[in-house]
Amino acid sequence: VSTQSTWGFNLMISNWENSADTPLREKLWAGSVPIKIELAFNDVSALEPPKPMYILANRMTYLATLLKDIKRHFDSSAPSPCEQSDIWLDYNKVPLSWIIPIGVLFDVLEADQQIVPWSLTLHYRGIPEDQIIRCLGLESIRFYYINSLKEAMYLSLIHILRCRRTLKC
Repeated sequence: VSTQSTWGFNLMISNWENSADTPLREKLWAGSVPIKIELAFNDVSALEPPKPMYILANRMTYLATLLKDIKRHFDSSAPSPCEQSDIWLDYNKVPLSWIIPIGVLFDVLEADQQIVPWSLTLHYRGIPEDQIIRCLGLESIRFYYINSLKEAMYLSLIHILRCRRTLKC
């Protein structure tokens, strides 16, 4: 552990390569979630429902990054025309947020069973806008990600300032 001065604050920097939890960190960063995606029954416009799509998704990625491939797989059996912003996924009737990493969604929603593959349902219409935001593309995901980093930095800086103020008194 080393100390580094930033903006007048002494920050503790952990040496990740030599820490005892390195194997755990490597598993988390390299981890994947097997996902099975099926088209919702009421969205099937073909005579036969399409085959499910299987994806091995990185835990640190977002569902929006997979959307282009998912849409291409199901477009021939889905109602048309459909905007990408109208598409949404659910797990056991719980709409999935585009701005939360796949690994976090999986851990929170599958906490008890951890059944794989994780079965999700794709919908082409009827997005529950009172529960999730529309996916307007990767730029909107990037915006939410950067904004959450800013919020986290602000909260940690406020915490440091309060601690520092308490120590001076």
